[in-house]
Amino acid sequence: MMKLAALTASLLFPSLALAEVSAEPEIVLGEVGLHCPYRTAGSVPAPNTAYGAVDEIDGEPAAISQTTVIPALLDMGFGVEYRLADGVSLPSAEVQLTHPPMGPNGITVQRWTTHPSSDDMGFTIYRFDFPEEVVTGKWTFELVADGKSLFKAEFDVIPAPPGVTFESLCMGGSLLS
Repeated sequence: MMKLAALTASLLFPSLALAEVSAEPEIVLGEVGLHCPYRTAGSVPAPNTAYGAVDEIDGEPAAISQTTVIPALLDMGFGVEYRLADGVSLPSAEVQLTHPPMGPNGITVQRWTTHPSSDDMGFTIYRFDFPEEVVTGKWTFELVADGKSLFKAEFDVIPAPPGVTFESLCMGGSLLS
């Protein structure tokens, strides 16, 4: 069923446009795209985010579609998989996420610390956990270290096309209502 969801997603949403994703030589990019929810293994404090923490994900990420066009659906996730290039070390970096105003305070920028590695792919994903987070427009992930942008990925969050639901993409349901 997950293959059906991946196929459906790839037909509905355009393929990854290279102009929307860029990385410096220090970064190796993996999948960039649409994600179904993962189990969380806990959370870590992130005071410069809307909710003061970011989830730690249990398991390996796998995009159901490599795209930068994301349907605005509760529980949907999207993001970037990356690692440091061989021989590059970096004790920490900051993920900066910019997006249209959301929530009662109209927040537009969120930041949290990450610890990239050259050994394993890491990933940064945003999931629409609450209705106030589901806002359309341009969302941009950027990894910054020592004032230098190491990668930038822009996503267009759009109203979900007719018939496209979270269930149809992530639970193997039918696209026909």
